Amino acid sequence: ANNWKRRKGGPEKHQRASGQTWELMGSADCKGRSLEGRIRTAVEKVTWKQISFALASVVVLLTLQTLALPHHDSRSVHAANVNGEAGTEFVIFGTTMYPNATGVRFEEALESVNNARSAGWAIVICDSSPDPEVRVRLKLAGASVFAQHKSGGKGQGLREALQAAVDMVPPTAPDAIFAYQEIEKSDMPFHWGEVKDKMVRTGADIAVPWREESLFQATYPEAQYHSETFGRIYLNTVARERIRMVGKSSLTAIHERTWEDLDWHFGPFAFRREWAEFWLQYDGQLWDAQILPMVYAIRSGAAPTSVEIPFRASPRMKGQEDDNLFFTAKRKAQLEKLLDKVEEALVDPIPDYTHAVRATIGDAAKLLA
Repeated sequence: ANNWKRRKGGPEKHQRASGQTWELMGSADCKGRSLEGRIRTAVEKVTWKQISFALASVVVLLTLQTLALPHHDSRSVHAANVNGEAGTEFVIFGTTMYPNATGVRFEEALESVNNARSAGWAIVICDSSPDPEVRVRLKLAGASVFAQHKSGGKGQGLREALQAAVDMVPPTAPDAIFAYQEIEKSDMPFHWGEVKDKMVRTGADIAVPWREESLFQATYPEAQYHSETFGRIYLNTVARERIRMVGKSSLTAIHERTWEDLDWHFGPFAFRREWAEFWLQYDGQLWDAQILPMVYAIRSGAAPTSVEIPFRASPRMKGQEDDNLFFTAKRKAQLEKLLDKVEEALVDPIPDYTHAVRATIGDAAKLLA
């Protein structure tokens, strides 16, 4: 029957700020008591002040870990730690930015992380939120999270998140697949398995999920449904006319491939590791950082595929956006900016992404060390 008893002085004491120490000693007042009684006595001696201090210390430590500066050793993990099973490694990556740790979009992001972990996927997030609590809570939900280190908008965040995701996978896994998604798309983690399976089965280099039409129309904000439907029709029409698909062949002759329509404005896409440089070295700052590297990769020989999935958009986000001028104007801006850029990328010279210089990335490779 032991209890914690406080004692001053003594050469064996451990120095504390108060000059006192807690020492495990026998206690006469506990003799003869039951185990339950001794536990109750010990618990009663713990003050709320001590409990509050302990909880505050945990929060501080988690915050410091989340905001830690890059280390000099890159991080590698075994495939079983990346996607929960042996086989082709698969990592989700994305960006976030919220005013604080509240609101519909932040709650959807938390749900998305929980769903990714439930599905067995690793998820890496580069966050540019001003409130560090956003990163703490996303980390507690199960994501690998770090603060964006360089300016450059969403595009820079995408590049930093991708570089960190690449560093998670050992170099002995050249066929690893990296999947980008807007973290607020909380239903998407449940469908990445279908995307991965088709890529593995067909040998495709890039996969773009295609929203099943009835769910697309039923669950999306009305303005977004119509704008993205038009964008999809227009860009696929342009692509069929202008893009020349270069086959991955040892033959010197270039052969044509039939264009497979893509859901350009959906957002999520996946690609094999060998094509990562197209996204890492593109310097766009907005949505073009997602789509234009894909165009250049396809024109350089990457084989694309489309995977229809029963994706359901968040009803809370639909309710927030319908009849809302801010979000309707945002969809209009996305459509206008992307159509011209993608149309140009279909015919412009392909950038040289064969070198390994990543001036826009900096130390992002070390962020998750």
